Amino acid sequence: MKDNLKSFIYDDKEQRYRGYVLIGVFVILLAIIYFGVIGPFENILIGLGLTIEGMYNPDSYIDLISVLVHFSLLPLLMIVGSYLVLKFVEKSDFKLIGMNFYSGWIKDLFLGVAVGMGLMAIGLLIFVIFGWVDIIGFAWNINGLSVYMYRTFYITVSLISVALMEEILLRGYIFLVIRRSLGLKYSIIITSVIFGLLHLNNSTAVSWSVYVVPFTLTMAGVLFAVSLLSKESLWVAIGLHFAWNIFEYGIFNLNGGTSSLLFVTEINGPAFFIGLPNSSFGPEVGAVGVLMMAIGICYFTKFVKPRVLD
Repeated sequence: MKDNLKSFIYDDKEQRYRGYVLIGVFVILLAIIYFGVIGPFENILIGLGLTIEGMYNPDSYIDLISVLVHFSLLPLLMIVGSYLVLKFVEKSDFKLIGMNFYSGWIKDLFLGVAVGMGLMAIGLLIFVIFGWVDIIGFAWNINGLSVYMYRTFYITVSLISVALMEEILLRGYIFLVIRRSLGLKYSIIITSVIFGLLHLNNSTAVSWSVYVVPFTLTMAGVLFAVSLLSKESLWVAIGLHFAWNIFEYGIFNLNGGTSSLLFVTEINGPAFFIGLPNSSFGPEVGAVGVLMMAIGICYFTKFVKPRVLD
């Protein structure tokens, strides 16, 4: 009985704990840090009136500080949790998940940014050709300069936070453990499916999108995974994730509305192709987004030269 329990927890052949044990430890560690440190700290901030709910006074510097602090907490959780499990469980460091500051990491980060921008530019071109987007003005003219500056800060900081948090969580340690335990194919499939399902929690995942989101966002997860694998670098995936979001929502504004860094747009067209306009989902839940993701997957798997690991 004792030997069976040990075998369930520890793999003598690989000389390490089982993958599900390691992932369990990582998740529990994140939960301890969140509920023991970050949650209470957020409550203190809210008690002091420093909250990110609603629209701030764009002329208030304290509101900008509040936004920066709040959106830094979850990425910090992922970084600290990953560091602790890598150091004390794996006896290693961020190099193991491709997030160390190796020579060329900035270049790889901007590779991801460039590809994300390029894919979203393809989407914009398709929208323009078919008349599915009307660019009605520039954000600073329509919203006013102070509101524009505030929204630019808010959108940029929040999307950096999302890219760091989601990529470190899913394409970081969890991806490594599944890859090592079950193989590369399963690590891509499992983390991508989880990524797709997590987006069901989005308030705009309603009606038909409930059935679409798990599939199209799973494909997005595959795109981020192959970007990581192209250079064995998490920086590529982080850059791609950030660029996809900021060019979709903030710059080209392919989901419509006035909350933008550049274009204010109206999106018109068949939902099957354009996704969900005027929501936090856009082309990625439509056929155009699927095409963009397919192009990205093809690019990373066929044309990106692998990084020579140290």
